[in-house]
Amino acid sequence: MGSVDVGGTDKGYPDFRRRGKLVYSSSRYMRTQGSKEVFLRVGPNSPENILGYNEFDNTPTALHRFPSHRKDWRSWSPTWGRRDKPRGKSIIGAINYLASVNMNSIYVLLLTHKGDSRDVWPFTSATERYRMDVSKLAQWEVLFEHMNSRGIVLHALFSETENESLFEHDENGKTGGFANSRRLYHREMVSRFGHHPGLLFNIGEETGWDDMGGWGPRRGLTDWQRKEFASEVARLDSYDTPMLAHTFPDDHDKVYRPMLGNRHFDGASLQLTSSVNSHRVASNWLARSRAGGRVWSVSVDEVGSGGVKPDAADWSRDRPRKELLWGTLMAGGSGVEIYSATKDQTLEDFRTYDRMWRQMHHAVYFFHHYRVPFWRMDSRDELSNRRRSSWVLATSAGDAYVMFLRNGDKGRSLDLRGQDGGYMVRWYDPRKGGPLRTGSVGGVPGGGWRFLGSPPWDKRRDWVALIARWGSGIGGA
Repeated sequence: MGSVDVGGTDKGYPDFRRRGKLVYSSSRYMRTQGSKEVFLRVGPNSPENILGYNEFDNTPTALHRFPSHRKDWRSWSPTWGRRDKPRGKSIIGAINYLASVNMNSIYVLLLTHKGDSRDVWPFTSATERYRMDVSKLAQWEVLFEHMNSRGIVLHALFSETENESLFEHDENGKTGGFANSRRLYHREMVSRFGHHPGLLFNIGEETGWDDMGGWGPRRGLTDWQRKEFASEVARLDSYDTPMLAHTFPDDHDKVYRPMLGNRHFDGASLQLTSSVNSHRVASNWLARSRAGGRVWSVSVDEVGSGGVKPDAADWSRDRPRKELLWGTLMAGGSGVEIYSATKDQTLEDFRTYDRMWRQMHHAVYFFHHYRVPFWRMDSRDELSNRRRSSWVLATSAGDAYVMFLRNGDKGRSLDLRGQDGGYMVRWYDPRKGGPLRTGSVGGVPGGGWRFLGSPPWDKRRDWVALIARWGSGIGGA
């Protein structure tokens, strides 16, 4: 009998090979198995067809070249193809750029045949269902491995609404059931990519929506199919990769309600008509999943027919920052992805959203860097005297509170009745990030409604107040 010595990893942070597998943790947040990190997910939802890249084999209708990101490729970055004619530098460069602005997730459709872009498939042709293109998939693997090495999660979707019944329709001439070709597709995707530690599976984009009347491949999946597909992927996957589902705004109840309590289903990837609904809808599905016996991870991954505009068209970023980003996180949501309707399939330069990426990172930085125990905090908006214009997260022990003020200082007070001791009050700028600041009030006692004072400047802008019991170590208290 032989033996194998297994040592510690030689990889550094943020490589997922150091942090460990991202898994469901019986709570609102995914965790990494190695570093035990509670994960907040932020990144692009567009272009959903990022795999429609011209330097992948057998991608004749590719919409992407990512020319502006060629400069972001580095000598230590991977390529594929011939040594004297390497390929992939621009898409690998795009990953390097997103990692440089601390994005940690990318929304990736694995199949867009008959969909919006019609340029992504893992097969030897767009119409083949049983033969996989092994050279193309090997090139996808180079991209996915690089994403994970740079700390970026592969949010992999098996289908989009226009092709969610593709396999059953092509195999049987009708919808419903579970086609053998789909079983093969699931098995191939899991066996080739399931080993990545930074991975989320998603049943499909806008699943359940009968697009254009639900003709043929566009027929929405049934409850039975979603449950069977999730169960089958779980059976194939030895690594317990979390499973999510994305669906059309009008179909939340139809799609998500039957999945409540299902042991193979871990979260809702929400699509909303407007960012103003982010806090309310995320709160709703977190509460319903908890009541259903299996609390979900809930993220907002697509908003509105217009999506989020590029920086040049919305320099302040006020609405997506306040409503979408902080609205979701202050509900207890696990993250946000940015969707661009005007560039959903054709976005070539991620720098056009540079300001948005940086403001998303400011939010993640706040919770992690200042040791805010958000994983043991719940949405408690009723603790603010202005709950219509502020949101509150609070621990059950009463040692920490976070209040997000959407419109600055307007007499905000926090309900500290029943709490003993004194509390530190500090302010965080969600627009620019940086250190915690002291406002007009440096601390308050427990035992009643307490006025938090004013932020240090820009009193009519949005601010985050951190209220932590002295001696807790939270935020330096």
